[in-house]
Amino acid sequence: MNIKHIYRKLVINFINSCLCGMHFFKLKRKLLNSVSGINIGDATRIVGPFWAGTVSEITIGSDTFINRNFSVEGNGKLIIGDNVDLGPAVRILTGGHKIGDNKHRAGEGVLYSIEIKNGTWVGAETTVLGNTIIGEGCVVGAKTLVNKNTPSNVLIVGHPGRVKRYLENEVME
Repeated sequence: MNIKHIYRKLVINFINSCLCGMHFFKLKRKLLNSVSGINIGDATRIVGPFWAGTVSEITIGSDTFINRNFSVEGNGKLIIGDNVDLGPAVRILTGGHKIGDNKHRAGEGVLYSIEIKNGTWVGAETTVLGNTIIGEGCVVGAKTLVNKNTPSNVLIVGHPGRVKRYLENEVME
């Protein structure tokens, strides 16, 4: 383990143990931006705890809200746009495995790139995996499994997530 990984773990552990909750947003952004491979935009609010594992690159846009128990696993890449809201316990998986032979089914590792575009709202306990892009202005229902690209301005629900309806400029009540 190199010094960058140790520093990243220390910063994230400090945030998770001392700065959790609805306060210290500016300090959390500053600390996370000091960590190699993490870039967070202005006015983004991270409640914490926040787990980033060994993800190679995380970019989070401006004015985004990340609720408690957010986690990113794997060694891939994550891009979250501007004005995105993530509910509690959202999980992003940027790594996985090919199916191996019958002696070891978790075969060769695979890295994924995941993008959540501007204006999207991801509900609580949602999981996003694979090489996936969630389009702009989407609403992803709670506990949805997103494992393929989605168009913009849609409501996505289910296991696996499916487009339930198109939203356009609709205001949902």
